Amino acid sequence: MPNYLNQSNVIKNIGGFSFFSSGSTAFESTSSNASTAAQLDINLSSSLPTNIINNTTLNPYIRFTVVSGSGRSDGIDQEIIIRFFSSSHIQPKYTSSADTTNPGYVLISSRSLYITSSNTEEINVIDVPYTNPTSYSVLASSIHDILTGSGYFQGNNLSASKTSIAEQNEIISIHYNNSRGAVGTSPTVYTGSGAIPLTSGISVSYTSTGSGAFNFSPQPQLHFASASYNFRLNTENQDNLELAQGISSSGFTSNTKTEPTLLFFSSSGKVGFGTKNPKSDVDISGSIRGTEILTNPKTGRNIKMEGDEIKFYETNQEDPKHADYGDNKERARIKAVDGSFNLVFEVSGSSGYTNSVYISQSGKIGFNTDDPQSGFDAVVEEAQFQRPGSRKGLKINDEGNIESFNRDVDSSTTGSEFILRYSRGTTINALSMNVLFGEGNFGDDGSAVDYFNNLPPEEQSSILEKLESVGFISPVQTGDTLGSIRWIAESGSLSTLDPRSTGETAVLKAVVSDVDASGVQADLIFSVAGKTGAAAQVMLLDAGGNHEMTGSLDILGNLTVNQAIFHRGDTDTSIGFANNNVHIKAGNEINFQVVPSQVTVGDGGNVDFQVKALGDQYNLFSDGGNAKVGIGTNSPGEKLEVVGNISASGTLTADTLTGKITGGSF
Repeated sequence: MPNYLNQSNVIKNIGGFSFFSSGSTAFESTSSNASTAAQLDINLSSSLPTNIINNTTLNPYIRFTVVSGSGRSDGIDQEIIIRFFSSSHIQPKYTSSADTTNPGYVLISSRSLYITSSNTEEINVIDVPYTNPTSYSVLASSIHDILTGSGYFQGNNLSASKTSIAEQNEIISIHYNNSRGAVGTSPTVYTGSGAIPLTSGISVSYTSTGSGAFNFSPQPQLHFASASYNFRLNTENQDNLELAQGISSSGFTSNTKTEPTLLFFSSSGKVGFGTKNPKSDVDISGSIRGTEILTNPKTGRNIKMEGDEIKFYETNQEDPKHADYGDNKERARIKAVDGSFNLVFEVSGSSGYTNSVYISQSGKIGFNTDDPQSGFDAVVEEAQFQRPGSRKGLKINDEGNIESFNRDVDSSTTGSEFILRYSRGTTINALSMNVLFGEGNFGDDGSAVDYFNNLPPEEQSSILEKLESVGFISPVQTGDTLGSIRWIAESGSLSTLDPRSTGETAVLKAVVSDVDASGVQADLIFSVAGKTGAAAQVMLLDAGGNHEMTGSLDILGNLTVNQAIFHRGDTDTSIGFANNNVHIKAGNEINFQVVPSQVTVGDGGNVDFQVKALGDQYNLFSDGGNAKVGIGTNSPGEKLEVVGNISASGTLTADTLTGKITGGSF
């Protein structure tokens, strides 16, 4: 029968003292009495297929218990899962690595093909690399070798042996050497999708399930492992002193993630709470709770954490109850605002504490305000962003205007600049995502887009930035606006009116007019609005040199033209200018030309010249096609034909006269 103690005891043990509570049971953890060891056999037969890997559904695995939860205070089984990994599911850039079964190396699209454990399970996963094809005997050797190299087997809790039977079967036997006791849970062999006939090729069973309580048998002598606490010299280095929890009592759950050490004093003077390897003077592994914590730096700028506030003082007093640490004596403080989860950083000034930085639980940040109206709201007279080590940057002056300033001689060719950058961003598809995550992770654009859309916003932003850095920027297209400056006249409610259509009085924007492999061409467009409509284009500066302007142009000064003024859309009609020469062209013929001391009508071609007068449409008409001149007629039959009277005060000379002449002499 177990030895139950009915009173609390302090027992002197080797190097210290052990504390036993009333009702403790004397168990000896190293005893092999009563408990018997289990044995598990993994049987692989020659009928095993040479390929057991599936590319679409969960792949095969073997799962068995090492320590039954019935022998543990937490009731959780300690288990081993053997998985079979195919290199075809590993990202290509890792296939040369020795650790090609690291889950982080598996293709994203293939990770659902392998079983994983949850946080509530205590499972040791052992991965066996698998190459198609592999015979049953080769696979058996791989399983044996990897098992014997794992932690449970290296620690001699388990051991393994392999037996060949008549060239038909390979049996890997797992022996529970120091993990004695009843196992209780049957092993599992998952054979994949069912399309692969594994059930006839592999089997797992216990030849012995063991018996008794795990690793413990009754002993008449109390052992320190059964104690509630031990205060003793450290067993690894007797220069150190430790207070440890008994690993077989007090509800202690023994696994690789728990530490029995409660308090540890190292020979170097360091103290550890919950750790036997303190890295600092006081090293606490776990949480801390207290009313207040006060630092004592040599500079006299102390920090006190109290309640929901972190306070910064300027004093050399070491007593936290001193008046220097009274209410509102701190120079600055960080605290949670009463009744909310808003956080504020306050600095003591001449008129009280300022809300220097305010972070609301909605994500808004205020600077010098506790009521931020936007994502970042700074209430300052002036704001300046400056490049370190130089006098160049951006400033918002005391009138609320934005200034770009540059006081650097090295920038003389550019001066101050405002740069408007635009592109169509990056395209999420299989090509771009495989560049980031490894070739083969995404088989089509749809899977790449779905994966991207399911990521948190911060990860999406990181991926987009990385794709931009490696050249996956979608270029602009014809008609895209590269940037604009807009002038808006505000009135009425700012929150209910559309700022894109209401109050816009003027716009200056650059619009792509042509793009190809050689580059991008853009026009600069000026638009203004009337009282009742949105801004409309009034001037366009064309990258090809064909500028446009709508409406009339009133010039008070001079207009200088290098060559000609053309009629819009009609290059045959123009007013041309040359050195000491002005000409008017229509139909690609010069009809009127002025040079020094001469005015010329026509250019020698078929150009008629007509002078209209009151009551006479053909007061003077030059027929260019027939080289004749008419007065009073547009169809002269002679070199000069006059329809009407001719009066001459001088001499009229002619080779032949026909008709009636009145007055004068001949």
